[in-house]
Amino acid sequence: MIRFLADADFNHAIVKGCRRHEPAMDFMSANEANLEGVPDPEVLALAAVQGRILVTHDRQTMPRHFGEFLMRRGSSPGVFLVSQYAPVGEVKRRTCADLGCLGCGGMEEPHRGYSAAVAKSRLAALPGTWPARCV
Repeated sequence: MIRFLADADFNHAIVKGCRRHEPAMDFMSANEANLEGVPDPEVLALAAVQGRILVTHDRQTMPRHFGEFLMRRGSSPGVFLVSQYAPVGEVKRRTCADLGCLGCGGMEEPHRGYSAAVAKSRLAALPGTWPARCV
């Protein structure tokens, strides 16, 4: 099962909505992980150590930190970037669908060279270790 970690900037209502929609989803909140004030590189390291995909709204700095992290560490479970400007209800529905597709195993066989990211509730690929394609 794929596991997720919400960044400190991530809307907790989305985490709660995803958990309610898909109770089996392992989605740790930033509060549960004590991430408030933790720098991005440390958050990425924590997610990697725990084998979790980081889910964040941080489109400003996280992509750069993620790239630097991959250059240093070589691999990561991945990062999902979710738009914070879309209506919360729509983001919850789309994010749960996108993450649930990955979390329930509805993903093609992994390929080297890609990690997953969601931008504006759409799957997109970033350099990393596995693809962002649902079947």
